[in-house]
Amino acid sequence: MISKGYKTDSSSTKILLISVILLFCFGDLARLFARTLDLNFNLYTRLSKIIGILLVFWFILKFKYYKQKHFWPLFTCILLLGTTFIISNILLKNTNYKENIFQNFDYFLKACFLPLLLIPFYSINQNITRTGLNILILIFWINCAFILYGYFFEIRHLQTYYYGDRFGFKGFFDRSTYLSYLFIFTFMYYYYNWIHKQKWIFLFLLVLAGIISLLVGTKRIYFFIFLLLIFHFFYGRWYRSIFFWVFSLALVVIFIVLKEPIVSSLSKTFNVLNTLYIDKGFLSFFTSLRSDLLISYIDLYIKNNWGWANYIFGGGYFQKIRPEMDLIDSYLFFGVFGPLVYVYIYLKYIFNYNTKDPLLIFYFLTVILLALTSSGIIFSANFAIPLIIFGSFFYYQNLNGKLN
Repeated sequence: MISKGYKTDSSSTKILLISVILLFCFGDLARLFARTLDLNFNLYTRLSKIIGILLVFWFILKFKYYKQKHFWPLFTCILLLGTTFIISNILLKNTNYKENIFQNFDYFLKACFLPLLLIPFYSINQNITRTGLNILILIFWINCAFILYGYFFEIRHLQTYYYGDRFGFKGFFDRSTYLSYLFIFTFMYYYYNWIHKQKWIFLFLLVLAGIISLLVGTKRIYFFIFLLLIFHFFYGRWYRSIFFWVFSLALVVIFIVLKEPIVSSLSKTFNVLNTLYIDKGFLSFFTSLRSDLLISYIDLYIKNNWGWANYIFGGGYFQKIRPEMDLIDSYLFFGVFGPLVYVYIYLKYIFNYNTKDPLLIFYFLTVILLALTSSGIIFSANFAIPLIIFGSFFYYQNLNGKLN
C-alpha cells in the first residue's frame, strides 16, 4: 500500500485523513442526536460525506496529488464507471433515463469513494497509517461503550434495527453495515497482533470486542467469528490441545443440561431470524433475503427493461430494489466493467503485495467472501477509509516481515 512515485507532503495527508475520519464520525453522531430530538433535518451523514469529498477534491488540487503515479489509473477507473453508468441508463428500455440517472446518482457516488480516496491515501507512510489506525480504534471503543449503554438501558435510538423487533444495538453509528466491518477489521487487527507479538493484552481486547459484538445482532459478524474460530482451530492447532477438548466437552454437557432454557432464550432473542428461516428457508435466512431481492430484480427489471447491450453495461434500478451483494450489484449497476474495475483496484492498490502469511491470506479471502454475500464493500462511503487504513497496516506488517 505505497506509491513509489511522486510524494506529497505527509503532514497535509495526515491532516486530510484525520479530517475525513472525524467528519464521517461526527455525521453519524449528529444524525443520532437529530433522531433522538426528533429534528426535521437529519441528513447529517450525507452532509458530512459531501463536505469530506469537497475537502478531498481541494486537497488533490492544492497539494498536487494528481502528480502521483497512481492518480491517472484511479481517475481512469472513476471515468470508466461514470461513462458506463451513463451508457447503461441510456440503453434501458421503457425508462426515463435522465430521471433514473438522477435517482441512482447517490449509488454511483458511493461506488466512487474507494478509488477517489485512494488518490490521496494510497501513498500514506507508516506514521500516517498508525495515526489513522489509532483514531479508528479509539472511535471503535467509544462506540462499544454506546452499544453497552444501549443494551443495558434498552435505548431504542441505539438499536441496530430501528424498526421491527429484531435484536441488536449498533451504538451511535448510522449504519450497522459499517459497524460490522469495523468489528471485523478490529478482530483481524487484534488477532494478528496477538499471534505475531504474543502479548496477552491483544487477546484480551480481541475477546472483549468479540463479546460486545454479540450485542450488535448482525449475521455478518457472527459469520466472521465462526470463520475466525475455524481458521484458528487449524492455524492455532487447537486440535492438539487437551484444554480445548475438555472445554468443548464441558460446553456440550452444559448445553445438554440447560438445553431448554438456552434454546428458549435464543429463540426469543433471534425470533425474527428464526421465523425467517422457518418461512423462507436456509438460503433466504443466510442471505437476509438478498437472494429473494436478486430474483425480484431479475424478474422486474432485467427481463422487462434490459436490452442485450445492458448485459454488457448493466442498468441500475437501485432506488427501487438492490440485492445488496456488492460484487453482484457492481455487475447489475456497471455491467462487466464493475467487477473488473473493483478487482483491479483491490489487487493493484489494496492487496498489492505477495505474502505467505496465512493470516493475511485469510484476511484477503474474507473480504472477497463478504463482497460476494453482503453489501457495504463497494457501494459504501464509509467502508473505504477503514479498508485503506487496515490494508496499509497489513501491507507494512508484511513488508517488515520480509525485511526481517
